[in-house]
Amino acid sequence: MMKKIVLLLVVMFSATLFVSTYAQDVKKEAKVVTVKGEDIEKTRGISPYIKTPKPVDDEVVVPKPEEKEKARADYCKVIIDNWTGYSIDVYVDGDYAGTVAAWSDGYTWAIEGKTQLYAETVGGTVYFGPTYVDCYYEHTWKLTN
Repeated sequence: MMKKIVLLLVVMFSATLFVSTYAQDVKKEAKVVTVKGEDIEKTRGISPYIKTPKPVDDEVVVPKPEEKEKARADYCKVIIDNWTGYSIDVYVDGDYAGTVAAWSDGYTWAIEGKTQLYAETVGGTVYFGPTYVDCYYEHTWKLTN
């Protein structure tokens, strides 16, 4: 009887160990990309990487998906890690996604797959990107001076 109990405990422990190891292998990895800001030329005008600009009043801006695929896609969390003294406007695939305060971080969502990240300081003096990433699950975009 004692041998059966010990054997049962060994089998249960082995199964638990296998499931735990498998679950860790399946976990998706978060990726980090660091981008250094560059000065914006005063004569440049509006960036070609911005399709939907930051709203200037209380209008509600909801970008429409361009493809049927995007309407049913999964989302990827994009973390913006701001290591600068600037407040930064963030654009995902050309659409305004929010503003991140200086020395702070925030997050937004992107449709999984090839994603374009672009950002400009609120004052329009420094830009970051465009950075193209394969965004799945979670992606961190670290912005520095």
